[in-house]
Amino acid sequence: MKKIVLLLGILLAQTVLATDSQDANISLTASDGSGLEMRSLKARVVIEGFLAFTELEMVFYNPENRRREGRFQIILPNNAAISRFAMKIGDRLQEGEIVEKKLARRAYEDFLHRRQDPALLESDSGNRFNARIFPIEANSEKHLILSYSQRLKADYVLPLKGLPRLKQFSLKVFYDKSSSGNTKMGELTANLSKRDILSIDKRNYKPRVDFRMPYKKGKLALQSKQLVAVKIIPFTGRSQQTKQKFAQLVILVDTSASQAPYLSKTIDRLYKLLPKLSATNLLLYSFDQEVRKIGEADNLTAQQSLIKKLKNSQALGASRFDAPINMLERLRLKKKYRLLVISDAVVTAGETSGTKLMQQLQSVSWLERVDILIPSTHNDQQIAKSLAKAGKSQGTVASMTLSDVEIIRKLTSSVYNNIAIKVSGSKWYWPEKVEALQTNEPLIVFAERKARQGNKLRISVGNKHWDLTSKAANPILLKREWVRARLNKLLSMEDKTQDRDMKSAFHNQIINLSVKERVLSPYTSLLVLETENDYKRYNIDRNGLADILTIGADGLTVIKRTDIEIPPPIVVNKPRPVPQLHLRRFGIRGEDDAPAVEEAEEAPRQEEINATDLNVSAAVPAVAAAVTAGAPPQAERRREIRMRSANQPRELSHAMEAQDRMRAELDRERPQYDEGELMAMPAPAPKLKKTVALTGNYAKFHALLDKGEIKAAGKFAQKWRQENLADVMALIALGEWYEKTGNIQQAARAYGSLIDYFPARADIRRWAAERLLAIKSANWLSIDSLKKAVEQRPDHPSGHYLLAIAQLEDGQEQAAKETLQIAIKRNYPRFQAANRILKETLALMEKKQQKRQLRLVLMWETDANDVDFHIYDKQGNHAYYSQKNLSTGGSLYADITTGYGPECFTISKPKAYPYRVQAHYYRRGPMGYGMGVLHILKYDRKTGLNSEFRPFVVMKDGAFVELGKIK
Repeated sequence: MKKIVLLLGILLAQTVLATDSQDANISLTASDGSGLEMRSLKARVVIEGFLAFTELEMVFYNPENRRREGRFQIILPNNAAISRFAMKIGDRLQEGEIVEKKLARRAYEDFLHRRQDPALLESDSGNRFNARIFPIEANSEKHLILSYSQRLKADYVLPLKGLPRLKQFSLKVFYDKSSSGNTKMGELTANLSKRDILSIDKRNYKPRVDFRMPYKKGKLALQSKQLVAVKIIPFTGRSQQTKQKFAQLVILVDTSASQAPYLSKTIDRLYKLLPKLSATNLLLYSFDQEVRKIGEADNLTAQQSLIKKLKNSQALGASRFDAPINMLERLRLKKKYRLLVISDAVVTAGETSGTKLMQQLQSVSWLERVDILIPSTHNDQQIAKSLAKAGKSQGTVASMTLSDVEIIRKLTSSVYNNIAIKVSGSKWYWPEKVEALQTNEPLIVFAERKARQGNKLRISVGNKHWDLTSKAANPILLKREWVRARLNKLLSMEDKTQDRDMKSAFHNQIINLSVKERVLSPYTSLLVLETENDYKRYNIDRNGLADILTIGADGLTVIKRTDIEIPPPIVVNKPRPVPQLHLRRFGIRGEDDAPAVEEAEEAPRQEEINATDLNVSAAVPAVAAAVTAGAPPQAERRREIRMRSANQPRELSHAMEAQDRMRAELDRERPQYDEGELMAMPAPAPKLKKTVALTGNYAKFHALLDKGEIKAAGKFAQKWRQENLADVMALIALGEWYEKTGNIQQAARAYGSLIDYFPARADIRRWAAERLLAIKSANWLSIDSLKKAVEQRPDHPSGHYLLAIAQLEDGQEQAAKETLQIAIKRNYPRFQAANRILKETLALMEKKQQKRQLRLVLMWETDANDVDFHIYDKQGNHAYYSQKNLSTGGSLYADITTGYGPECFTISKPKAYPYRVQAHYYRRGPMGYGMGVLHILKYDRKTGLNSEFRPFVVMKDGAFVELGKIK
């Protein structure tokens, strides 16, 4: 083979504040934010005309000595869509299936709690996708495969810059020489075979640049049967194009948290571009969850001084577009102004519909044109393109990776828009009109032609025509992109309609088409379960679905669904169930000591098992002996015991681990109990351990606060955040430091940053809202975030509860009641007493309660773990999971051992003030830190409802956190 050297052009990612890893488009972290090592990356690529297919095989390593859940994240190129997601389970690959998003989330959490091997991948925001992966075993590797297809409007780019040092990196590209450009020098050496295969293989390699494959531009038509894809350049450099100058200009700069890696370079770039814009008057604003006016200037020197002021801005907060639009409406400018928005256009707060934001922006009377400059690889093209339509003339959307010359050309040139497209002999095509094209930019059109049309076709744009002869294309790759075009059309129609029934119909069509054709949409996810029976449990049919596109030794190929080896159900010799009440009586709870997790509605209920029908003593003789030792003869008679059915062998090991403690407790004192006393005997209260609740940087930060070193704590929090911009605990520390210094506005921005980084995670949205409610700031953001959390996870009762309380605190009493009325109509099988908590809270709001009442509600935003609630009165009486009542009054409703809560302790006519409250991290589980809140709700008929939030963090197993006294 002939050796050539490729040009690896740098896909100009913007500045990183601390480490190169901030630029990485691929990452895997534990749920608590700690990183996992990426060991190898094997990439295989097929480029066919202007379509490309990429398959990534990744190996990650968990360096810790504990099982964890991981969060995989990838930022895809624009015009890309995920095709495949597979996870290695044992010695085989298990393929993910396209599933409706809410069902997929429910199934994932179900199997997570069963300690099985699920994975879930879904769209996060814009072109960023996240996957939840469990388990990542201690000191072991996790193998993942992900593939995506894309439409090429420019060179093919595989983002590599920012990845860590890899033990192994390999790349193989199958391509057509006739559609590839010349290669030039670069840092990677490649081997090129006569079969048009480019190969790269490196060891111990840290990528410094992205891989770029140039290709020849021009018109091209691809066809498979009746499906056609056409790429043309309708407006060339010779086309007439009007120059549009900047006279009056408003600039909005996005300073939300997600812009932190890019903001400094963005400001520097804007400073250099400003003289070339030649604006006679400039109004400059920054925005995130707030809008701030930087200033106004009518000469270049003053304008550049304004730009420098942006350097003082810290990238924090959620990203909200409707607020700056409202501000623009209030300006009432007399002259025509252009608007330049510098943002990733990823909206994480407020209105999120691109169509509604465009309509709102169209009401600004002085608005001439809107242009969007995108500084980051993570972006939302749909929102950006919608905003660019809002002016009197069409604007453009451009990446800030372009040269200064190209950016100025795009900003000062007119944009072609709303020009009709036609494809001869077709019964369907998309798009139907040109939207926002400038000179020398390609237009890609997909069509379904009528039968027997041959390979000759004509495409028309306005009064221009192109006669093309199509070439054969891979049928599965072309169909994937054709289906994406259908989905794009349905999404556009759904966004534009105001009719709720039509919106719902489009929504369902999108889901059905996505599932059928194996093309991910905003409303579907890729779900990996362990066995075929697991899929059947949720009525997920794996037999009639689309084949899986992959890359083999000779390029594109398919995995036939009939070729997939369906693993047999895992047969486990189940041990006899262990009486749970006996374990609890001695304060012992095993790893799986928890009620059954939330099931699909058709799932069977938890079994009632008769103890005499099970040979308990034969199954676990040591446990049976310990339980019956010293019991009177009548204790042997038949009795009903409620128990979990055991579905994993580890149940037995947990019981056996408990036996010595149980025997020792019984042998120490052998009282003669009758049966009723034996069954009712409470567990001894767990002793308060001296285990430190915090660990790592967060513990160091709090140590500084505890010593009163406020300035040092602030520097530590700032540095920590700079080193890992999206670290949840770093942002919490930063917010707490701002609280300590009295800067509540900045604290609210720090907590709002959680929403900006994790907009698709209902648990993080709730926790951000809890923090905001605790500091009584940005109520609108609390309510907005909780509404979105409820929409994402309506099966989590804490979201409904928190939303109602937030609305009540904001003076929206009727809305709060309606929220609870809707919530109590749902069933929450995983969360004991949830409906009771919601109903009683509604009764308080409706003032149906006559007595004074104190309600303590504990919630935590961590799944698959156990946080216990402990309450003490002034006499030292203690209520907890095994002793739920206080002798002075009050009762604990339920003990939630599978994550999230809520747990509620209610006291009617409280009289034993002060009460002291603790949270105990009984079992950490795979999810990491326990992050939650205590909500205190006091009711009196004279004063009404009074509310207080006390957030907490607990990081170590067995640790207690003091939540303070209630007076």
